[in-house]
Amino acid sequence: MRKPTFTDEDIISAGKRLKAENKPVTANAIKLLLGGGNPTRIRTVWDRYVVDSESPEPESSTLNDGELDTEGMLMLLLRHSVDQAASKTETVFELLLSELKTSIGREFEQEVTRQTNSLAFENGELKADLKYSKRRITQLEELREDEQKQLREMAREKEKLEETVERLTNQLKELQEERAKLPRH
Repeated sequence: MRKPTFTDEDIISAGKRLKAENKPVTANAIKLLLGGGNPTRIRTVWDRYVVDSESPEPESSTLNDGELDTEGMLMLLLRHSVDQAASKTETVFELLLSELKTSIGREFEQEVTRQTNSLAFENGELKADLKYSKRRITQLEELREDEQKQLREMAREKEKLEETVERLTNQLKELQEERAKLPRH
């Protein structure tokens, strides 16, 4: 609920000023003097003041610009009781709302803390997994590099062996040709 612009004291003071100037005390007259306000609230505050005051003056006891009859006085008292009950109810609801906001705020904070801790734990696990994966990738790259180095060495050895086989094959052919040239017994 929005806080009223003018306090009860402002409204009562304006009503007293109108009364002192011998002007009729009406909700609209008070509103004009204050420069704003809700006429219904102004009327309620002024009527409550009149009922609560110990010596109300008959000519300005209400904003109806006339004397109160029994029914009017009962209505005024009833309105005052209803206003008091509404005010107490509003206060209780404001307290409950405040407590609820505080409680929700605490629960929200606790949930945020829980989620933050959970995410921090998951983040730690993911970092550990990432670190392990990077180490494993480095190991695999080193292994691949070693295997490629071995393959290059094997390829060189194969070339050397092929050259040796070719050379020996050529020597064997030469020896076979020389033997073929020798007389047979």
